[in-house]
Amino acid sequence: MLVSTKDFYLAKTMEEMAISEFRNEMKQDEKLFQYNLGTVEIKKDAKSDICEIKTNMDNQYKRTTKRTIKE
Repeated sequence: MLVSTKDFYLAKTMEEMAISEFRNEMKQDEKLFQYNLGTVEIKKDAKSDICEIKTNMDNQYKRTTKRTIKE
């Protein structure tokens, strides 16, 4: 499947904004962020420091990543 470079970088930017907000709170294990272009859902695994980040844009572009988020 071909992905628009614009969609990729917009989704990546939305993820980074959500991660910076999530980092400030870090009290919740799950948080949903809504932006004009779509949503970002962050779920933190209780056993490890790995978070699953699901990005859904309004134009049907979806992206899922797993990474460690530290304070």
